[in-house]
Amino acid sequence: MNNPLLDAFRNASRDDFKAIEEALKQIKKEKYRARKVPEDLQVKSVKTNLTEKEYDALIEKQCAAGYSKLSAFTRDVINNAVKVKPVVLKPSKEFFSKSTALTNHIEIIADHIEGGNALSKDETTETLIVLQGLLREFQATRHLLVNSFTQEVACEVTREHLSEEKLYSILEEKRANNDL
Repeated sequence: MNNPLLDAFRNASRDDFKAIEEALKQIKKEKYRARKVPEDLQVKSVKTNLTEKEYDALIEKQCAAGYSKLSAFTRDVINNAVKVKPVVLKPSKEFFSKSTALTNHIEIIADHIEGGNALSKDETTETLIVLQGLLREFQATRHLLVNSFTQEVACEVTREHLSEEKLYSILEEKRANNDL
């Protein structure tokens, strides 16, 4: 069988193969040229161990932020490029649902009055019921905010704003008042 390509390979020397191999390497380098400038290349790695609970929380936050890659999410958190959204608690959802309904009722009443209509005795009673519901929801909001001020948040605020001396004076005051 006479094939010119096979004849070329049979007649090639070892140096010819080395030259071909070098040419292929150069082509690969050109093809896969760096897409980033050297300063922007990600060359450092960080490893940390997490508990199962911490890892699950991290993945949950990653998904909530819309990231498919954990490394990209972590990098953006470190660079303050993304703000992790807080977990919306069930009481918060219930509050917003109830307060939205109450707001809608108030808007209907306001439109009725603005239309030049007086409120009947029944409408006045219904308005008072809506306003009482609104008051309850605002009180619930207050309790929700107070309860969301967790020990963790208190520790962060303390670290940022209180000195050691101030903490000791508060501790002594609590001891004197038998609060501890």
